[in-house]
Amino acid sequence: MAIVSRAANRIREREAALAQFGAIVQDVAGAVPLDGPDRLGALIRARRQALGMTLRDVAAGTGLSLSFLSAVENGKSTAELGKVMAYMQALGIDLFGGLR
Repeated sequence: MAIVSRAANRIREREAALAQFGAIVQDVAGAVPLDGPDRLGALIRARRQALGMTLRDVAAGTGLSLSFLSAVENGKSTAELGKVMAYMQALGIDLFGGLR
């Protein structure tokens, strides 16, 4: 019974993450404005959850600490850019820049 409950919780969390991600997406061919660490964190969390991965899964695959991954997802602005980019790469998130 506990396994079914955990699976149901994961599905609910994934749906909530995708809803949050959808709320910040602009109508520009799948692009998300990353105008602050909070939006970047929301994008990363939504992608991780959509892939069905836990923070532990990502930590094991990247060598990054759980506390660092959590800080990124929570929009802490003190995260090191190189590590953030490694996290994004592990989840298949591309980063593009452009002038406005």
